[in-house]
Amino acid sequence: MKSELLKSIDIAQIVAVFLLVCIGLVTIYSATYESAGETSQLYRKQLMVALVSLVVFACAAAIPPRVYFVLSYVIYAFALFGLIAVLVFDRSSESARWIRIGSLNYQPSEVAKLAMILALARFLTDKKKVVDKFTILLRSLLIVVFPVLLVLVEPDLGTASVYFLIAIPILILGGVNLLYLLMVVMPVIILVCSFSIYILILALLLFFLALLKLKLKPIVIILVLIGGTAIGFSGPKFWNSLHPYQQQRIKTFLNPEADPHGAGYQIIQSKVAVGSGGLWGKGHLKGTQGHLKFLPARHTDFIFSVFCEEFGFAGAVLVLLAFFTLVYRGMKNAFRCRNLFNALVLIGCCWHFIFHAIINIGMTVGLFPVTGLPLPFISYGGSALIVNMTIAGIMVSIGMRRWEY
Repeated sequence: MKSELLKSIDIAQIVAVFLLVCIGLVTIYSATYESAGETSQLYRKQLMVALVSLVVFACAAAIPPRVYFVLSYVIYAFALFGLIAVLVFDRSSESARWIRIGSLNYQPSEVAKLAMILALARFLTDKKKVVDKFTILLRSLLIVVFPVLLVLVEPDLGTASVYFLIAIPILILGGVNLLYLLMVVMPVIILVCSFSIYILILALLLFFLALLKLKLKPIVIILVLIGGTAIGFSGPKFWNSLHPYQQQRIKTFLNPEADPHGAGYQIIQSKVAVGSGGLWGKGHLKGTQGHLKFLPARHTDFIFSVFCEEFGFAGAVLVLLAFFTLVYRGMKNAFRCRNLFNALVLIGCCWHFIFHAIINIGMTVGLFPVTGLPLPFISYGGSALIVNMTIAGIMVSIGMRRWEY
């Protein structure tokens, strides 16, 4: 039995994960490099965490999926406790995101992403016979809403939005009614569209057509449309409720050149770094934007920019191919799984990496606002790396046992 499991190991996934971790270490070394040639403390810390994460990855891959099924709600409760604890104990700044354990900082919001995937997959598996009911959809959304609300209080809008993005593919594969899901998600879409009266009218029209398709009572359709319209016209109020730095990020995304020496500085410098790398890059430790410290957050949010400057378009393609391999093999295994829980967990894990990679890379080239989301395996951060290696290990574990019921 063990020999069969070993033969089922997806080597391509493992190679992709190890390649991304190595790229991360190389780039963090470069981004934090001192002119004296001394190894930076940040790099040494990340290297130690990377070694620990390899053990975590191996353990996560060795644990059978049924163990994750049994412990899913326990892990979810632990994650919620961590999110509450960080609000109570972190008084280091205006935002509360870390719990300090000795010399290490633990970020509960990273663990909560994995916990939500496991708990949501467990719930939909338990309710698979009645999952298409509207009440089941609402109850499953509560699993998502609880950590989202706690993360919003920190505040961390970028991380909170990812929870919903990850949950939607799980809900769809889990068998929820797509029209019900659209009805729940539509208010958020309407709110986003509220900044243009024409786009808002189009969104309300589509919402109305979806309600007709559900064959609801006329009075229910009218009440829901009234609520949707009210949400649409509350856009300005929602905008005013955002923190000033969140408003500034959106303004900067729409027009970074309006304030090139202020809020738009980091996006402009990031584009310069990416573009100046050319086809093959300037070479390791030869980038100027990072080493001359023109680029802010170069070892965290904008680490992809540092890598592109030094390794060029070819290096960027290598990173994208590694992510594609990890996700493609995971999605392929998900649709081969005979066990619904395993399939849903794999889908959630894959979309976790998809959204983080797309948003972070898109952010560095100006396609998305600056959100603070790290690039998995590559950005500096111990909590994120360990959680991502755990998720990757779970993907390997399920992939090995995809034929089990």
